[in-house]
Amino acid sequence: MMDNRATAMEERAAWQGAARGTMTAQGNAGKRAAERCLTVERGPDWLFVRIEGDERHGRPLSETVWGMLRENLTNRIVLEMDSVASVDEHLLSEISSLGRRIQADGGLIRICGLSDENLSRLRASPVAAHVPHFKCRTDAVRG
Repeated sequence: MMDNRATAMEERAAWQGAARGTMTAQGNAGKRAAERCLTVERGPDWLFVRIEGDERHGRPLSETVWGMLRENLTNRIVLEMDSVASVDEHLLSEISSLGRRIQADGGLIRICGLSDENLSRLRASPVAAHVPHFKCRTDAVRG
């Protein structure tokens, strides 16, 4: 009986946004030079993914995050990019691909925390300019 109560409490806590996790994506053959860390938090109806580091090898960001959305049974995401030093065309293409996939599924994708320089790159990019940017997570959820 105690196990059932503990399980029910854990499930309730997860759905109330208390679930957190970290995933590290490494490049091919164990190369540590190219590494991206994704920190994931689940809130009511949203998934919050903080992107840190850089990655050009291994599983694409769009596939990794799409899998996270499926696992967490949601289709709303905020990509927190405060820790991204430089947004390049590769990353913008990944964000665009993810955005199209989420929107085709009836979901929402939002970005927050870009520096002024990176925000200019986002807005100038024909592939990812359609993804809305907000100053912080709270603003992104409110829309």
